[in-house]
This record gives sequence, structure tokens and C-alpha cells, in this order.
Amino acid sequence: MAEDDDKKIIDVPTPMNVLVDRVRAGHQRAERGGQEWIEGVLEMASAMHEARDRFQNDDRRLGIWTIENEIDFFNQDDRNALVNMGAHLELARIVLEEARRRSFQLIWREEMKPRLEGKITPPEIRGVVIPMSRSAMRDDQSPTLTPERSEIAAQETEKVEPAIPQKAEPTPTPKLDLPRKEFRKRGRQAASASLRDADLVNAHMLEKQARAEFGKFVRTPKGRPARALLIESIETGLYGPPTRADSTTSMTVRVLLPWLPQRSFAGFHLKNPLTHKLVREVLFPMLRERPELRETPHLVEREFNARRRAIEEDARRKSKLDGHKAKIQAGAMAAGEQPIVAFGEPLWPPQRPDLTSPYSYKELCHASWFVGYFLGIARPGWKPTETAMAGRHLAKYIEPVQPGFVAAVRAIFNAYEDHPNGEQQFPPIPVNFGN
Repeated sequence: MAEDDDKKIIDVPTPMNVLVDRVRAGHQRAERGGQEWIEGVLEMASAMHEARDRFQNDDRRLGIWTIENEIDFFNQDDRNALVNMGAHLELARIVLEEARRRSFQLIWREEMKPRLEGKITPPEIRGVVIPMSRSAMRDDQSPTLTPERSEIAAQETEKVEPAIPQKAEPTPTPKLDLPRKEFRKRGRQAASASLRDADLVNAHMLEKQARAEFGKFVRTPKGRPARALLIESIETGLYGPPTRADSTTSMTVRVLLPWLPQRSFAGFHLKNPLTHKLVREVLFPMLRERPELRETPHLVEREFNARRRAIEEDARRKSKLDGHKAKIQAGAMAAGEQPIVAFGEPLWPPQRPDLTSPYSYKELCHASWFVGYFLGIARPGWKPTETAMAGRHLAKYIEPVQPGFVAAVRAIFNAYEDHPNGEQQFPPIPVNFGN
């Protein structure tokens, strides 16, 4: 009875929308690098192979399907290589863990295909029969190997193994093994063909028109630094996998990071020297320190702006402190006075000696002691903004009689709210103060 029930089970094919989600999820995992890259590639290969079977091995329909569902992350050759890898997932996992390549075409053509044909038999799979399916041989003229022929080929390979010791390979450099594609030698050369690392750009920027526009742009004086930024983006892995995305019409930061949302960084044009500086010193370091932002590309610009403001604020604060020290060395204080810095904000001597200070030195000293006491009794769970608001609110009740003291309290609390961990230089509280 159980056997009859098993015969009634129908193998329902995976819905196409599920295959789309699998390809997209695999692509996101692959962009993280490391072991996630291997798992993501295997997921994409499995889903692509199953989708190609659903289209009855019609590559044209498969390509249309990827475009309509916005999962056309690769060119046709890379997609075909993924489909082939999906037919032999166990071997694909072994090869991906061994190889340092990142080109799907090279992995299939130079690593997997020779092993399946019996031309290469590594120790991990020696003696294991790996038949090659028709779908994996769709673009080859050689016949499909039978299990018997595979075993014979494996045995022959073992017999003819050379006894000559192999030379030790040089230690690989940590630089990524990135795909490169040379320009055609005949005919008219592209605008970027003669540039350094042109083959690297050619292999990643798949859209021909985009390469042409970028090649023209980087030959201009203002666009020349953008080429170095693009090479850095590709070599460090920030660019992502090869893509047909074209952002050269606006020529913004998205040319360097094509996976960003379309409307992000709209005001950051690559002809602007400030953009070059911000990309090199803020954006690229942030993405290298926080690779998880690749999973939420819509948050990249917000995090970039926050980091940019923090860096600019630190620079402004440092400039103020340097000017403050210069004034102290120049003797800008009266006898008996000492410098006062409240949470990174220099308050004494005054920053503008040409303007009348809203508080005196004595009032500022008393204000610093008051703020120090208030911070000691404030609730531990309060945020800096809440603490500063409570302190300013308390001080306003004595403003009619001590306006200078209250002005100093506000200045200190404002500095605390902006930078609670900033530098402090408060005068010491006198002994028996208040008694």
C-alpha cells in the first residue's frame, strides 16, 4: 500500500518566481566574498540550470527570462558556464574551493570540463566517475562520456602520471584573481583600449557604450582621476561582479559602484575634485570596513553622509583646538586665568576677542562646576540630548539674576550634546567650595 502511495506522488517543478528569488539571493551571497561567494555561486548555478531545463534548453528564452526579472547579472557566456556548473554541483563545490579564479567561464572551461572529460584527475576525485550530462555539453562537439569510458580514462590518466617532481608554485599575491578581457587587435580601437588595465575594465564593464563613454571621459583633465578610482574599486572587490549597468550618462559615483540604487549620489559627479577626495577618503574606506552595507545598498548614502559629517566635525573641532592653543601661547589670558575646554569646544580665552563675551571668566568657572555636578547626579539612562535639555531647563530659572552664568551653562551643555566624549579642561573646584 505504501508503494502505491509513493507512485502517486507527483514531482512538482519549482515555480519560476522561486527560481528568481534563488538567483537573486545567491547573487547577494556571492557579493559578500569568502565562503559566502562559493555558496552563492552554487545557489545561482543550481537555479539557472533548473530554469534552463524548464525552457527546454532554449538559451534565448532563458536570457529573456533573466532580463524580464532583473537578474541578468552576467553576460551570456558566464550564464552558460553557470548552467554547466549547475549540472555538476558536487564537482563545482570542489573546484570553487580549490580555485583562486573568479571568472565562471575559466572555472568551467579550464577546471571543471577537463576533469569531466578525464583529461585531469585530481586526487580528490580520482577514481570517482562523473558522467557529463547532455545539458552540460550543449555547446561542445565531443560526445558524452559513458561511465565505462570515464573509468578507463581515469585509469589511463593514473598510468601516465609523470614521475618528474613538480616545481613549487610561487606564493600567490593577495590581489584578487579578477577576470580580464583583451580588446580586439583588428579594426578601430575603443577610446579606453590603450589605457592601463583596460582589459580589467573591459571584463567588468560589459556595456560597450558605457566603456566608450567612460574612455572618452577619463581622457579629459577633470575625468582622469576617475580611472584610478574605477581600477581601485574593481581590484578591491567593491565594484562587484561584471555587469551591464550603465551610469555613464550622469557620470556619478554609480559608475564606480554600479550596484548602488539609481538615484543615489546624484550630486557627486566624477568631474568634481571634491567627489574624488570623498570617494577615496570616505566612501571606499567605509565600504571596506562595513561590507554588510552591500546587503542594504539603499542605506549606503545615508551612512556615507553621516560619516562625512563626523569627519568634517572632527576636523573643525581640531582646528578650533589648534587655534585655541595658539592663543594661549600668544598670551591671550590675564594673570590667574587658565584655559577652559568643554567637551572639545574651547570656551576660554574667547574665540572672538573683538566681540564682547556673554560671560566672564568667573561665571564660566562656576558654570563648569555646576555642569560637572549636574552630570554626576543625572539619570544613567539619559541620552546626552536629554541630559543637556534638563540642565539648560534648570538653569533658565536663574537667568534673570545671573544671565552670564546661564549663558556659560548653555555653552557647556551645547558642547556636551554635540560631543559628550570630547576633551575637557575645567578649572579645579576650590577646597570647601560653597561652605
